[in-house]
Amino acid sequence: MESNRIHFIHANGFPPNSYESLFNNIKSILNLDFFILNEDNYNITDIKDWVPFHNNFIESIKNNKNIIGLGHSIGGNIILRSALTHPEKFSKLILLDPTLFIPRIIYGWILFSKLGLQTTFHPWMNNTLNKKMIYSNYEEIFKSYRRKMVFSNLDNHNLNIYIKSITEKTGNKLHITYSKEWEYHIYKTGLIADMYIWKNIKNLKVPCLIIRAEESNAFLDSSKEKISKLNPEIKFHTIENSTHLFPLEYPKETARVINNFI
Repeated sequence: MESNRIHFIHANGFPPNSYESLFNNIKSILNLDFFILNEDNYNITDIKDWVPFHNNFIESIKNNKNIIGLGHSIGGNIILRSALTHPEKFSKLILLDPTLFIPRIIYGWILFSKLGLQTTFHPWMNNTLNKKMIYSNYEEIFKSYRRKMVFSNLDNHNLNIYIKSITEKTGNKLHITYSKEWEYHIYKTGLIADMYIWKNIKNLKVPCLIIRAEESNAFLDSSKEKISKLNPEIKFHTIENSTHLFPLEYPKETARVINNFI
């Protein structure tokens, strides 16, 4: 059992290695564990919401206490739910643009799910299923990703780190290793169980910092305002000129804020 050990959960489609620049600037880097959202550990047809990820994470830390929960996007959502169900496990929470929408949006998403209209509500889902998975060489994939709007704020160094974290060479080709079907399914099953968080966040006692993007599409102003009313003890910090990928866009600035809170 180790105290103040960081347990990190990554975003959908962004393996832990893609955060290399961020981790290199966190002062407690030697005390870092990863919880990986890997399709090998789940039967995709059994995943109806994100609760199974929470359950497996809690199982992975069953022998730990006083951990620092650090999560990005879905990872922040899982960390927050875990601290609500098992607060005795945590000393601090740091949520990086956690995926959390207000109840009105959650109910809309559930309705869209029942009507089979999720791809209309969530444009990234179609983009994910249409993703190219095999490239002729590294230059081809780099040029392709360099043109993508979602990566426009990443410098070449951190884009290279990301690409290397999701590819492997097979024969003469480069293959994307992160399954697009798995990535799509995680998007599809989000939000559905999140009313639990809204019903219980007022009771959160673990010190919590939410670091958010100035141009976030996962943690909107409406979520910040609602959390501030329900639990004024939760702290916020905004990374200027950033998007949802700010841990990769501004790793030094993000690490500085994390270090100050730790």
